[in-house]
Amino acid sequence: MLPFHFRSIHSADHPALPVLSQFLAFSRYSFLFPAVVLFAFSGFWPTKKSFAGASASQWVVVVNAGSISSRTVANHFCALRNIPSSNVVVLESIPETDRITIDQFRELILSPILTQIEQRGLTNHIQGIAYSVDFPTSVDIASETQAVPNLSPYQTPVASLNGLTFFYRHVMSKSPGYLGFDSNFYASRAVGSTIRPSIESTEALQEYIAKLQAEEWKAAAEILESNTEKTPRELRSPNHLLAAVHWAKAEEDEKAIAAIQAAILTGWKHRDAIVNAPELEKLKQYSDYQRLLKLCPDLPFDYLPTRGFNARSYYAPNTMETKDKRFGIPFMLSTVLGVTRDLGISRFDVLSALKRSAKADFTPTKGAFLFTKSSDVRTTTRLPLFEMAIERLRKRGFDARIVEGVMPAVGEKCAGLMIGTPEFSVFTSGIEILPGAIAENLTSLGGAMRDPSQTKATEFLRAGAAISSGAVYEPYSIVNKFPHPMIHVAYTDGLTAAEAFYSSVQSPYQLLIVGDPLCQPYAKPPRFGLKNDPVDCTKDKPIAIELVVPEGSEEPETITLTLDGRFLNEVVFENKVSLQFSGLSIGNHELRILTKSSPPLQHCYEQSFPIRVRKSAASKESPNKSWSCAEKIQCSKSKVLEFQTVGLALDIPIEIWHDSEKVETITDTDTKSITIEPSKVGYGPVRLRMVQKIGEERIATNTQTILVEP
Repeated sequence: MLPFHFRSIHSADHPALPVLSQFLAFSRYSFLFPAVVLFAFSGFWPTKKSFAGASASQWVVVVNAGSISSRTVANHFCALRNIPSSNVVVLESIPETDRITIDQFRELILSPILTQIEQRGLTNHIQGIAYSVDFPTSVDIASETQAVPNLSPYQTPVASLNGLTFFYRHVMSKSPGYLGFDSNFYASRAVGSTIRPSIESTEALQEYIAKLQAEEWKAAAEILESNTEKTPRELRSPNHLLAAVHWAKAEEDEKAIAAIQAAILTGWKHRDAIVNAPELEKLKQYSDYQRLLKLCPDLPFDYLPTRGFNARSYYAPNTMETKDKRFGIPFMLSTVLGVTRDLGISRFDVLSALKRSAKADFTPTKGAFLFTKSSDVRTTTRLPLFEMAIERLRKRGFDARIVEGVMPAVGEKCAGLMIGTPEFSVFTSGIEILPGAIAENLTSLGGAMRDPSQTKATEFLRAGAAISSGAVYEPYSIVNKFPHPMIHVAYTDGLTAAEAFYSSVQSPYQLLIVGDPLCQPYAKPPRFGLKNDPVDCTKDKPIAIELVVPEGSEEPETITLTLDGRFLNEVVFENKVSLQFSGLSIGNHELRILTKSSPPLQHCYEQSFPIRVRKSAASKESPNKSWSCAEKIQCSKSKVLEFQTVGLALDIPIEIWHDSEKVETITDTDTKSITIEPSKVGYGPVRLRMVQKIGEERIATNTQTILVEP
């Protein structure tokens, strides 16, 4: 049986849910469907190549400049995940509070981040934004919700830090579209959600709806087909499928069959949607119809397949991807690495969780995926969805099951955990949460860090999980506001933890997602090595890099290259790649090579390579611009770090940079030491490099990682 979007106005099974009602319901949830679809955003993110999937160089880490804890956690995460220095954004003047207004969020946090991403040349490949600790975790959005007509009482006026970052386009355009119960068009859901028309013109859409109301099926089909010609090819198949239904109801069987053919030729892959449509039942008598069914793939129709995230795609309201900004909206993955204020956990617990999850990559665990069942509405809300996820997990060879009670039984080893209770304790329950696990709880205030009435999501991180989530304000038992049980299927398909979360939550605006966004135990990335070492290069001569794919590893589909964090190019995979560095300054740089597997998952594998560039092969100048120092400094004994330099000019000031932040300038070139101030750099693995400006070039040394201890 087809979903409501595909049904006629007088469906016997669902007389109260006609096609028009579905349009109106969608408008109510997403605040006028045509406006969301047609809004032509012109902001920060140009559409170029496809970059689905996520890896270290595709994430920005945001640091609160006024917090040693924020700097320290960021230092560790960047070292663990090899985040490029250019991807670290340090923000000043962050309010020391758990909640800020949406205007403060825009002005003090989101806008500066997006500006830095654009100015640093990162817009072509960034997929996500991760906040270190000591940021406000919730945002008061009442000033915008008050202006929304017919606002549902379940669309409460507080959002999460990362939720609004995910909806950055809505936020920057001051649109309340993020409030919709299905506003995340990237999220997977029942396949029937894709059967919605894509019509560019608001007037044409209104005319189409009017014809459906009047049961003028022929006219409705004609409007749909004429407007489909103006629709991007990748969005056309639902239009053709709907047109087939309308033609069949208008007794135009040949045109209905032609529309089915057009749907298949433009990518429709769900045969059941055609076979089980009662309006198309009569077409089974035709041989052309039978022939077309054989040509149509038979993908499952109950839930959309897993796909990697793409920040440069525009996701249409029917969840389909397009490069045409008239028909959809882009999103940005976002998480919080941890929460140490208020009722959060300690900085040391956050660091322990990040270290544990980093070791879990590409290492599937042998534990069970457990879904608890009790009489509490917090479990009964998602209970009907458990079996779908369990069935798929078992087909993949995993132990997956429903367990009775608030928590699993003593001794259970959890590769994934989904519970529903206001309070819990992993430590007293006797269960073990395995490294890399997603563990989360459906309850009202798991992310409300100042309300002591419920256990916080951060407790899962302290107990071993890689990532978790909790609502920052009363969300009510709206299933779309929490992860669908299929989150664990998406994760075991190989998505990163952040992708798995956003692929499973249709309305994430209130969900605080905490933990490691890059953890991916089940990914099977296209690994590679280099046959030659590219360390020494010249500006006047290209170099050839030869990639070697290990035996048994999947051959990559594409190669993405970045230099000092900036996007260079994405090319179809070849073993040999030629690079020319004529535009680079001499000195030290970082080349990153990222390989991706085929769609729709596009698992990523990334390596970084230091390179030294000189003017030419004939140049007598040494390419070695470097410095050396102690590997560790204990600030309680001395904050002075002595160093030696090689190849730097003796009469030019030296800038000291910590990732993307200049922390000191040495004007006296006889000075061979710097003072380490934890308030400026934090503790942990601190990455420092030296830069000199000579003429028009900024010449950088190698990067030294110094372990800064209290």
